[in-house]
Amino acid sequence: MSESARSRANPSGFARPADEAASPAVIEEIGGRRPQERVGRAWRREAGGRLLRQAASVQKFVGLYHGSAHLEPELLSRFFQLEDHHWWFTGRRRIVLDQIERFAPLGRVLDLGCGTGGTLAALNGTGPSVGIDPSAEALGLCRVRGLNVALGSGMQLPFPDDHFGTVLALDVIEHVDDDVGLLREVRRVLRPMVSSS
Repeated sequence: MSESARSRANPSGFARPADEAASPAVIEEIGGRRPQERVGRAWRREAGGRLLRQAASVQKFVGLYHGSAHLEPELLSRFFQLEDHHWWFTGRRRIVLDQIERFAPLGRVLDLGCGTGGTLAALNGTGPSVGIDPSAEALGLCRVRGLNVALGSGMQLPFPDDHFGTVLALDVIEHVDDDVGLLREVRRVLRPMVSSS
């Protein structure tokens, strides 16, 4: 379905009626039929059909989360409460950990835009990790978890060149005006990959 046809059929761009959400066309659109087009196993296992059934709540959640780079303290507190058990967070975290296992050993990990620390806490068993976030309130919640965090922006990372084996930037780039500058700075602190051949 073309973007303009999709917009006419669903002007909000978010939630779909339940009967449409289960249609083969929608399944094809979001997941595909061939293995290389499918959504990751971890996401399917964790979220299943709940994403489609809960489209309205997801729309509200996404609207709140992506509305600003800095979240209100009440919303940060709510994320902190949900991160350990809500399917949205656990599914994403499982995907990240699955990928880290695939590409290990990674050395130091930077969680850029670590928020309240759910993913960073899960990384603690994988090796040295540090989080950075522009929100002092979010970092306060990270410290409750006992995490190694620093206040800062992704535009001027307080780390030397080639310092990290892995940099995560989950739900970050869409909040940054200069995405190319951010990626340039990430590249600076990221250690070059060594070919295994």
